[in-house]
Amino acid sequence: MKTESEEKKNPDFPEKKEESEEKKNLLSSDDTIIRKKRYKDKKRKNKKADKNSESHHEKKEKKQLPWPLQVMYGIIMWICLLIDFIYPYHYLKNVIAFAQSSTEEASKDVEAAEAKKGTYCTLKSNSLDGVGVYADAGDTTQIAYVPEGKCLQLLSNTIVDGKEWAQIDYCGINGWLPMEQLHFISQEAEYIQVGSKVYMNSFTELGMKGYAEASTSSEVVKEGIKYGEEYEIQVLENGWGQVTSGDQTFWINMYHMGSYNTKTWKVQTLSSSKEINLREEANEEAKSLGKVPEDTIFTIEHFQNGWGQVEYEGNTGWVMLHYMIPVEETSSED
Repeated sequence: MKTESEEKKNPDFPEKKEESEEKKNLLSSDDTIIRKKRYKDKKRKNKKADKNSESHHEKKEKKQLPWPLQVMYGIIMWICLLIDFIYPYHYLKNVIAFAQSSTEEASKDVEAAEAKKGTYCTLKSNSLDGVGVYADAGDTTQIAYVPEGKCLQLLSNTIVDGKEWAQIDYCGINGWLPMEQLHFISQEAEYIQVGSKVYMNSFTELGMKGYAEASTSSEVVKEGIKYGEEYEIQVLENGWGQVTSGDQTFWINMYHMGSYNTKTWKVQTLSSSKEINLREEANEEAKSLGKVPEDTIFTIEHFQNGWGQVEYEGNTGWVMLHYMIPVEETSSED
């Protein structure tokens, strides 16, 4: 009797061989089916992925605009940015324009309240040039000067750039100066006019000069005019006054002259001494009766050669008008 192993080796058992081969073929067939299924699944996935990729790419291509439209879109974006920048600028500009127009309207309202016409006095300082006069309100170039601490006529007033200006006339000089450089004296005509009595108000070692015409370039007619010499004005022209002394007629520069048209005066030395002498007579050589302090106000009725007679602390004497300025009558002390 043969063993099982022998039966396996024996070719005489075809059933066993066929069964083995059939099983092998079956396993091979199952493996092929599985691999094919895997291949198909993988191919299906790849195809689906490719389809999704193509779909995404198509969508991307659909979203991308043609280059002319892209350029136009870019230009529109820049225009929008410019509008965003320019609009606030124009808005601010309009706000400023509105504010300026409001200011101008307010200025017109202020301008409607005219200053009192009449006599004003220039403020006094230590300036050697005097107060500048301009051709128009708001100008920056001076056309003439008027003396400090002297009376002039106010013709009108106006507002320019928020600043008040006064149109004035001083001995034929007509122009504009800042209102802040004036103080009110009276609504009466207390400024220098034709017929006014004036006196020389300047100190020089050799004295001032009188000219044949209203110009320093003309012939000198009179020399050595000292402080206090008095004249009556016959003609006024552009800051000059024509006068007569004896048999001489000549022109004097009114910048250096003072007048007696006002009655109320205040001591204003603008010096470190802060006081002036009360003299027994109307000259610097006369005896001093005492000192009169700065800002003392007097009502003066009598004048002589640039001096005014006053009463102070029981003494009657004379004070030099060169160290005084006219003030409003209501400012005087009782």
